[in-house]
Amino acid sequence: MAIVNMIFRGDGKHNITEGNCFSTCIGPRAINGHASARFIKAPTPEGTEPVTRVLMNPPFALKGSDEHEYRFVSRALSQMADGAILFSLLPLDAFFGSRDEKVWRRDELLRDHTLLSVITMPDELFYPAAQKQVAGIIVKKGMPHPKAQPVFWARIERDGHLKVKSKRLPASELRPPRKELDQIPLVLSSLRSFVAAPGSVSVNVPKLCKTAPIEFDDPLLELLPEAYLETETPSPADLSTAVDSMVRETAAFLVRFGKESKVGALDETD
Repeated sequence: MAIVNMIFRGDGKHNITEGNCFSTCIGPRAINGHASARFIKAPTPEGTEPVTRVLMNPPFALKGSDEHEYRFVSRALSQMADGAILFSLLPLDAFFGSRDEKVWRRDELLRDHTLLSVITMPDELFYPAAQKQVAGIIVKKGMPHPKAQPVFWARIERDGHLKVKSKRLPASELRPPRKELDQIPLVLSSLRSFVAAPGSVSVNVPKLCKTAPIEFDDPLLELLPEAYLETETPSPADLSTAVDSMVRETAAFLVRFGKESKVGALDETD
């Protein structure tokens, strides 16, 4: 279908290869003296993997399916050279699931590779196409994770987008433009420096980002940033607002509950 669509659009050089990532391998190739790659049927000998960077968003598994998204990450890593860097989006359950997900985190991800960063994305990142909450993961291939090495943990709650007519659009591109906090620039510079040299960067911004080693004593081996980020100490104004909101919600509940109780009593009388 992709090839036919491109032909209809007048593109005769589609360069599309039929297959899937689990049955097709990637081998080294040189074009005009420059390193490149080609699709092959058999895996390349260890140490000759050609891929040095991966940026991916695996298809999300349907409910009840055993096609775990992390399998795509494993497959990508198998095609990469040692020391190569992978970034992938994954559903949150890949980072705290206690069954197959935990086995993957413990017996493959951290045993064979170095976890550089985990970044929780906005709750409605793919709205309206998908409702799953996701996080981004950055991994260095082929180097077992040192227990004392810190990981860059971050939580991006707002990314400069707003929901408008069932779509998420950049607030700055709306007419008229609207202001919306974008936290990505707040962590990007530190993240880049950390990925380049993990031991040389240390950050700790409550509720946003922090560098800290993995807690390997955690029975679940949870790899969610929320488990590592520090919270902010609430100000007197914040506490006052929270108490006021709680009082209002409680009062509204009591009023509503009282009315429902009276209606129920009248119904029983009838």
